[in-house]
Amino acid sequence: MIVACKDSDGSLWMGSDALQTSGWADLGSRQSKLCRQGPWLIGCSGDIRAIQLVTRYTCFPEPPPTQSEINGRIRWMGRTVGEHMRNALRDGGWEPDGNSSLMVLAVNGQDAWCDTPFWKIWHDGTVVPIQRPYAAVGDGTPWAEGALAVLDSSFSARTRLLCALDATAQHCRSVCAPWHVERVPQDG
Repeated sequence: MIVACKDSDGSLWMGSDALQTSGWADLGSRQSKLCRQGPWLIGCSGDIRAIQLVTRYTCFPEPPPTQSEINGRIRWMGRTVGEHMRNALRDGGWEPDGNSSLMVLAVNGQDAWCDTPFWKIWHDGTVVPIQRPYAAVGDGTPWAEGALAVLDSSFSARTRLLCALDATAQHCRSVCAPWHVERVPQDG
């Protein structure tokens, strides 16, 4: 489970559970599903192998600061980030299980990217912008998004993410502690 939200000061945050599963079997790992790479913070729902391959075999470029039009950002993300991700997974021999998707966040402070801070990217390179101040991917997405929607900005981003993960864990067996929460890098 990956959750993300924008704080009242404009900073971007992401959180994850740490449960690694295969079907209903708990594999015992408690590794974070979050990884920093340059100006990006990447969260992976599903197979942890996907995030390992993407961070090992890919070097995502800086987002272009002049891309102010949404269609231009979608094209750039698909051609650049989506292509890098798809190639890294293919070259690493990863076989998608149908449930794994990745969420990538651009570094905060790029004015042209402020209205689309969160992006869902699937294993095949498909890119979808999230145009709201929160997002979730993985098992339990409806519960996490519901919790993030009702917790307003009077709570810190960290608190909102932890509450969303707790609420999701109450309804979804494949989401459980420990939780990992990180702020998106400010300067790459």
